[in-house]
Amino acid sequence: MASSDASAQVSTKVAPLDELELDPEVEVDELEEPEQTEDLGGDDDDDDDDDEVAEDDEFPYPDSLEAVPSGISLSRTVTNASRPGRKIRASITTRLVGNLQRESQAKASWVTGILFFDHDPGFERVQSVVAERLMVMPRFRARMKARSFPLPQKFHFVEVNLEDFDIDYHLQKVLADGDTPPTTNDVIHFVENMYNGWEPDLSKPLWQLLYVPRLDDGRACLITKISHAIGDGVSQIEVLMRMLDPASDEDEAAMIQASRPPMKRKKKATFGPLNRTRIFLGGLWSGVFNVFSASDPPNSLRPKNTSDVSGERRFAFTEKVPLPRMKEVKNKLEGATLNDVLILLLTLTMREYFIEAGDEAALSGAKVSAQFPISTRSRGEDPFRDDDPRNQFSYGFLKFYVTFKGSNIDLFWKIKRDLDKIKMSPAPFVTTRTAKVLVPILPLKVSNSTVLQAANKATAQLSNVAAPAHAVKIAGARVTDMSFLIFSPLALYVGILSYNNNVSASVCLDANLGVDPNLVAKHWGPQFEAFYEEVMSHDGMISSRRSCLDCF
Repeated sequence: MASSDASAQVSTKVAPLDELELDPEVEVDELEEPEQTEDLGGDDDDDDDDDEVAEDDEFPYPDSLEAVPSGISLSRTVTNASRPGRKIRASITTRLVGNLQRESQAKASWVTGILFFDHDPGFERVQSVVAERLMVMPRFRARMKARSFPLPQKFHFVEVNLEDFDIDYHLQKVLADGDTPPTTNDVIHFVENMYNGWEPDLSKPLWQLLYVPRLDDGRACLITKISHAIGDGVSQIEVLMRMLDPASDEDEAAMIQASRPPMKRKKKATFGPLNRTRIFLGGLWSGVFNVFSASDPPNSLRPKNTSDVSGERRFAFTEKVPLPRMKEVKNKLEGATLNDVLILLLTLTMREYFIEAGDEAALSGAKVSAQFPISTRSRGEDPFRDDDPRNQFSYGFLKFYVTFKGSNIDLFWKIKRDLDKIKMSPAPFVTTRTAKVLVPILPLKVSNSTVLQAANKATAQLSNVAAPAHAVKIAGARVTDMSFLIFSPLALYVGILSYNNNVSASVCLDANLGVDPNLVAKHWGPQFEAFYEEVMSHDGMISSRRSCLDCF
């Protein structure tokens, strides 16, 4: 962040499912790709036509603070960074996401955060602090602008003039008019319904922050609505980090310690040359032809008609599992990562739900799977490029073994094997390269239909992010709790989040399913306890399971 306090902002590494690194003692394998170049805000697009950046002397910088319509003064850092009319290129992944927004809000994806503060620092202070820290990033000052014939599926971002920036649209106070302060359940109900019938103003930057000044327990709440077109999950958590207050010396020292790179050590090869070749060739095939692969059949969490998804959601939160206890389990399993343990826990949670619900479709052996984002950034690459969020991801798929017969430890090794294969597969990169070839030549609606078809093959969409290991502050208020959801044209989303030394998950369901998400979420805590007891009952390290075929 270019502002003067940026260097003091708390920073954290955030990763999708295959990259979660919470343990400083174990290095997690990451998908790697050669580093790529990109223009401001432009990710990895190969198209260089008409993406000029305005020359500096076309827009002289003011020497004093400039006020947006609400009267909030922005620092010279923001006003100096502003380039009204500048074009900011959109990568192929950003175009895929943004074109769905252009066609219909019902097809769009929005990343939603819910942050609870220990007290109300004041709406004006929150509005001023957040505006300053967000608007220094170009995409938060820019709107989407579509191209005309012959390539209507292409668009870019264009910076708006700060004098036209409507800060009162982007930062609003909600649930503050009643005589009685709202409860936490009132906030949840508000978030469940806030996208139902809502249409964003596409002439403005695609984000809003909604502030609840006082709950019945004395806390306050900040609700974020940020379009996926602005950036992927990795970028948007970094956006959150840049909203934070500068860390104290004590907190900063703890964060530096926690953010040190894990010690590298030689990893035990899971697969031999023959299996590695099979995984590679299979990844090439699935990366090109994934759109033609079979989808999950309907079950109680997946509608028969996947296009019949409403704008209303129902969501619930799981119990919090202390991170140290989860590390205890991980450290007892040879070569395990926290990510392996989390996916095993999610699988057990889903299995218990289907058993309790008597879901014959899921328990008959039919495929039940999840899709999850895989960052295609190279190892150590910054979530931002040129100090701006971006989209640089593809999707991976994993199976929920809801009919598995055997111990939870045996199921763990089966899941770990699948995850290790995903880390080795070139499928995510092949999918991105294939999209780069096809998207420019497909009509807009055909492209959007293809994207939705490919993105709606699994029962669940899930993501996994690592927020700070210690409590942080925004506008002087301590963030006591947080959760993240994605509102998209998919019926089930599960968001796993680690924050303040705890790990939990949010379960978000389409209201049309008629299923209470608490029926899923309630199994998270008990299933972890059952797995914890099973693992801790063994003396010493539990050796990994390998087949003799793994030698080939």
